[in-house]
Amino acid sequence: MTYANFKDLVCSYDNRLAALYASVGAQDVVLAAMNDARRQAQRKYKFNLAKRVAFVPLSILASPFLTSFKSTPGGATTVVVNRLDELWEYSTATVAGSTGYYPTNKLDIRRRVELEYAVPQRPWPWQGSAVATQASFAYCVGPNVYHSNLTTQTTFMAYVVEFLPDLDASATSDIFLDYFTDWLKFATLMNLNIWKKDSERFNIDSTVMQTLWDSVTQYDSNQESIGEINLD
Repeated sequence: MTYANFKDLVCSYDNRLAALYASVGAQDVVLAAMNDARRQAQRKYKFNLAKRVAFVPLSILASPFLTSFKSTPGGATTVVVNRLDELWEYSTATVAGSTGYYPTNKLDIRRRVELEYAVPQRPWPWQGSAVATQASFAYCVGPNVYHSNLTTQTTFMAYVVEFLPDLDASATSDIFLDYFTDWLKFATLMNLNIWKKDSERFNIDSTVMQTLWDSVTQYDSNQESIGEINLD
């Protein structure tokens, strides 16, 4: 569904024509209310339908979730990360004239910096003592990811849940517009209430909203096992 069609749908439920919804400055208030609903949903739930591949340069310095992840290695298009699931070393291949990327060695993601202690394995009797070696892994602190010991930035392939950006009025497709139109419609109407007088506000039963939200999360949770392969 396009945004234009969605706006007509919202306005028809509110017994108004789309043209009668005033804009504030250059802002389409229906668009603003819809984007608010999309952000609210993504803050409380991490959508499997928003999973994607991104690329991030890692080192002992912070790589922020908001700015460091890109759609291609060294690219300019930023992918805002809602959840980081996996990190991999990767290789490049050309298929049918197009460049593709595939994972090779997995990089562990841990909760905090740790030391792994390796004991030299030698035929008995052996001499020597345990040697502390810094393990190679990634770890997260707040909205940043770090590598445990890389002092030169190295790019890794990341499997993430993207925090989907706001839509504009020209939008023609989106997981909310395509899969969750019924929930998004009523969530948008609720957000539009802040622009109205008390007597004009659209009342929606909380049970209806909860039922619709449950159907959203149930459908999305069913996507987790579709086509997923354990690469470990």
